Amino acid sequence: MESRRMLAENSTQEPLDDLSAVLCAIPSPICVSTRNASLTVLYQNEALLAILDDPLKEVCDWINPADLSNVLYELSTWEQVEVIGCFKVKQTPTYFQLRGHVYHRDWVIWCMQDISAEYEYKQAYVRLYEEYEAMIELSGKDFTVYHIDRKMLVLPKSMAEEYGLPMICENAPYSVAERLLREEDSKKRYIDFYEGMMQGSTSGTAVVRLYNVRGESEWFSLSYTMLPDDDPA
Repeated sequence: MESRRMLAENSTQEPLDDLSAVLCAIPSPICVSTRNASLTVLYQNEALLAILDDPLKEVCDWINPADLSNVLYELSTWEQVEVIGCFKVKQTPTYFQLRGHVYHRDWVIWCMQDISAEYEYKQAYVRLYEEYEAMIELSGKDFTVYHIDRKMLVLPKSMAEEYGLPMICENAPYSVAERLLREEDSKKRYIDFYEGMMQGSTSGTAVVRLYNVRGESEWFSLSYTMLPDDDPA
């Protein structure tokens, strides 16, 4: 079994031996690579081997080539990096959040968290808004999508930038109300507007005062119409 974990001849160096003795007991997928441009894998624990059809040879295999130069720069400058990686198991894409930390000068420890469900769901909404961006600009209005079950509010890029919010806001409307509304009566009207959707009302309106990233306030008239529950994912 030890021969499966150690993938390079020089990986028998004592510091890596000591490290592998600890990492083999961790249930999350973890590997150790070189710090150079190849990011050659020297060790991978049993949790990682269990999800792969073949042992991982290079961390580069999981990283988008367009991100590689930035990954190497951050490892060199900050000695740590975070990036989304992807590989396929039986033709199904699996997305991982990869967190790399430099260890013992020449090696990088990579911790991997499966974010496939969240990534695909959010990407579906991002693609949706890319398609509707032109329509939003032409209409002169801001359109948003609120997913009731997930309490997720999806904003067009222009609106997200104007108000300093992510395009996908979790725990909405409450998280958004705390950031954009200052007056308690506006907060209440804003939250009531969305809670009306949660309670099954097919339409609703509200007038609220929002504050943008420059601290300027604007009054907005909000209205909604319920749509069929078709999950884009």
